[in-house]
Amino acid sequence: MRTKNIIIAATAFICLVGAVWGSSLFRKAQEPINVPAVPTPVVVEPAPVGVFGSAVTLELGDSATYSDGLVAFLKQLDDSRCPQGVQCIRQGELAPVLRLRGGSLTSETELTFGTERGLTGTAGDYAFIVSGVTPRSIALTVTKSANSATSHSDKIFVTSPQTDAVVGSPLTVVGEARGTWYFEASFPVKLLDANGQLLAAVPAQAQSDWMTENFVPFKAELTFEAPTTATGTLVLEKDNPSGLPQNADELRIPVRFSAPTER
Repeated sequence: MRTKNIIIAATAFICLVGAVWGSSLFRKAQEPINVPAVPTPVVVEPAPVGVFGSAVTLELGDSATYSDGLVAFLKQLDDSRCPQGVQCIRQGELAPVLRLRGGSLTSETELTFGTERGLTGTAGDYAFIVSGVTPRSIALTVTKSANSATSHSDKIFVTSPQTDAVVGSPLTVVGEARGTWYFEASFPVKLLDANGQLLAAVPAQAQSDWMTENFVPFKAELTFEAPTTATGTLVLEKDNPSGLPQNADELRIPVRFSAPTER
């Protein structure tokens, strides 16, 4: 009898444990399952590409890159206009501020425009016209002086490639430079993409006696991998062994690449 009672008690205990465990499983099955949220893809708008002579829209914080490496960045857009319905001594204005670098500029510079003070400005070889000003954006038109490519013509000139020529690898560069442009019969030549990344660098070699102040023919050949940008800049630097800034000089020539690819 005692054994039977023990068996009955054990069976009851097992049933109780099973009921509790089953109830727990049932409650867990009823609980909502937390499914991680799928993040919304972020669409990155491509940076504006500037074309000389054509207007490009810049939002605050945007930059436009031009074929010769010039970068125009809309740094800020100040709004000092008088609020509507308020009488002010000065009406104020919208004042865009552009930060400029690269291209034929020798250093970074800033230009401030204003809907009252004027919407045109110049820096180096470039002229800037701002229009369509809003509190968040502008339309910018940049032109480059026709004389910029020939501003060094009394020091150095390139017969090939010409400005905005379509080039590929290998790129042969030929022209003439005065003997004062060389040091030890050579000077540096670099090829940059539109982002300022170095694609190739070689010395241009004098093709005759360079110990003169007259023009001396030169030649250089650059081999480079297919760039990721459609445009770039050929840079011919005056050899400057002194390292002094006042002795530095360069000629920049905008070029287009024959077959840009993505890497």
